[in-house]
Formats: sequence, C-alpha cells, structure tokens
Amino acid sequence: MMSAMKTLMLFGLLVRHTHAQDVVSLAPNLTEICCALGACDRLAGVTDYCTYPEQVKSLPHVGGYLDPNIEIIVSLNPRIILAVPEHQQITKRLQGLGFRVETIQNFTVADIHDSIMRVGEILGLEQAAAQLSASLKQQQTWVSPKVPLRCLVSIGKETNSDGLRSVFAVARAGFLNELLEMAGGTNVLVQSTPYFTQLSQEAILGLDPDVIIELVPEDTADRDLVLAPWYAMNGLRAAREKRIYAVVNASVLTPGPRYPQTLELMRRALWP
Repeated sequence: MMSAMKTLMLFGLLVRHTHAQDVVSLAPNLTEICCALGACDRLAGVTDYCTYPEQVKSLPHVGGYLDPNIEIIVSLNPRIILAVPEHQQITKRLQGLGFRVETIQNFTVADIHDSIMRVGEILGLEQAAAQLSASLKQQQTWVSPKVPLRCLVSIGKETNSDGLRSVFAVARAGFLNELLEMAGGTNVLVQSTPYFTQLSQEAILGLDPDVIIELVPEDTADRDLVLAPWYAMNGLRAAREKRIYAVVNASVLTPGPRYPQTLELMRRALWP
C-alpha cells in the first residue's frame, strides 16, 4: 500500500502542473520582503517565526525556521519556495520532489538589497523592488563620531544564580556589525568568524567595552530585567558609566526591509 506521504507528494506534483499555487516562505526576512513588495496575498505558507506584517499570522504554518515540515509544504503545493542558505538540506529534498526552490542570501546589508531585487525578479515585481531598495538606501545614515566608541553587541545571554554567565556577541561581520558601524560604533571584537561569538563574563570584563547594546527581538520585553545582569557585573566600564542599552524591537535580528529601524535604534543608543 502506498504510504500517505508518497500519495501526498504525487498529488502535489500532479496538481502543480494544472493550477499552480504560489509562494511558501521559509524565513521571516523573505516573508517581509514579499509583503513589502505588495505580494502578501501570494503567500501560501510561512514559518512559525514569520509574524510581520500582522496578516501573515493567519497563514498556514510550515514549521520552524530550521526544521520546516515537508508534508505541510507539499500539501500547500507552492509554485515557488523561498529559502535561505541555512536550508541547504531541506532545499535538496524539496528539489528532489520537483519543487522550485530559490535560495537567497541574507547576511550583509548588500545581501538585503540583493534579496529584495531577487524576490522582485522571481515574483515579476522588479519595479516595486527597485523602488523599495532605493527607499531603504535613502534611510541609511552614517554617524562619524569624533571619539570612537568601542561597542559590544549582544544578541542573547545565559544567566545563572550568580548573574550573567555568557553572551552571544556580534563579530566583525554581517549586517548587524555593519549597522553598528553606520550608527557610529566600533565593534570591540576584532574577529569576523564565527559570526556570533560566545563570550564568558571574564572575557567581557577583559574587553571592557565603552558601550554595550543588547538586541532583544521582542516588542514587549522588560528593559530593566534585560539590563539587570549586566549592571550586576562589578568592574565593567559600561556599567559604571551607565552605557548599557536594550534595543527592544521584534525586527532587530531580521535582515529584511525594516533594518533602517534597527539602525536608528542603535544610533539612539550610542548617541542619546
């Protein structure tokens, strides 16, 4: 007896040739790009982490960011699947089933603009993509400080009963580091890989940055709770001088069309 999974795949392949559905997005930034180009109504499914704009929350979910559900994707029968490099294995499986999968880079600011243009090309929305990219570039502002600020940018931390245990810091590569530089900061880390480096409390004290920015991808996080472990670290310059900031916004870690918001929030933190 043919398995339910195989039946579902064959059904999807047959239907796709007769009345193709549209797009499944496997990453929040790609979902946001589609919607920013006016193509929200072409999305057949998104991941559990795709929460912006509001209307995508009601779309069928295809699972997590790194572990999307093949059966659900097949059942949606998309004409195009948008993926990122982290989806290499799932991409091979979907291509093996006959699906068109477009892999789009999402690491640097330049990648963000390239991804907008690429999605625009895939969806036949080249003019809208060009307009969006130009608008975002106009929102990019550079701060040239007279005194460089040595900054540590954290995207998360581990704590225990004694306080802060370690943090995951942005290395000197990628769009978050580029936004830091645009905002007028200099990354206290000198290495470019790994892109996110785990630092112990001792390592942070040794680096002793002038400013610490923690990026919190939520809209309702309590800043005081976020900052408390940092200020409990004795001997930290940024704590003594009260230069530790929580940048609380759902889009701060997403390499998509809302990156100018993150840039502006970083600039305000560095130059209040």
